[in-house]
Amino acid sequence: ALIRDGYRCPVTGAYDTVAPDMLGNKFANSGAWLIDTECAHIAPEPIYFNVNIDGSDQASNKRDYPALVLTALPRFGYDVDKLSDPKAHSLYNVMTLQHDVHNGFEGLQLWFKETDTANCYSVKVAKPGFGHGTRERVMFSTPDPERLPLPSPQLMVLHATCAKVANLSGAAECLDKLDRDLQTMSTLADDGGSAEVLHHAIASLAASGVSLGA
Repeated sequence: ALIRDGYRCPVTGAYDTVAPDMLGNKFANSGAWLIDTECAHIAPEPIYFNVNIDGSDQASNKRDYPALVLTALPRFGYDVDKLSDPKAHSLYNVMTLQHDVHNGFEGLQLWFKETDTANCYSVKVAKPGFGHGTRERVMFSTPDPERLPLPSPQLMVLHATCAKVANLSGAAECLDKLDRDLQTMSTLADDGGSAEVLHHAIASLAASGVSLGA
């Protein structure tokens, strides 16, 4: 991902600390700054599907995104089980981001909106002032489309959809209510009124790695 992304975060333009060694004069003449970058997954790794429904997570936004993705992926035609193989770490599903941008992306505070130009996205943030120094638009490119493919537009749309849902007014309260209902409910309603809670419980169990097989 570093090679494909030019050893820099496409959102801020900051170069990774290895850039001077890898790019030589190209970096020296760029006038850019150095920062530690990280490999960011668009659809989270299965390890992030460890959803704690008791609300004890150190960062609740890291709980919400995997839960949303776990629920949404099948509805977009994706097989969640396939995320456990090397495809989860393929270049279609990763990009280079500096630490604070990565946190915002994973916490659904920052996402990419498609434009009319292929592989070009508008950078969107949940709150004014968040993501200071980020570019308004990002154009992903690659020196070798076959060996170093670009991030999947479909996965970008999925992430953006989850971000917009998570930031809707009342979305967080809805998730919290489902968690509370799940903890206090001992039986399911005969009229099907507990369907939403049941769905949430199944998603949470699957997310925590509990086998749902017979």
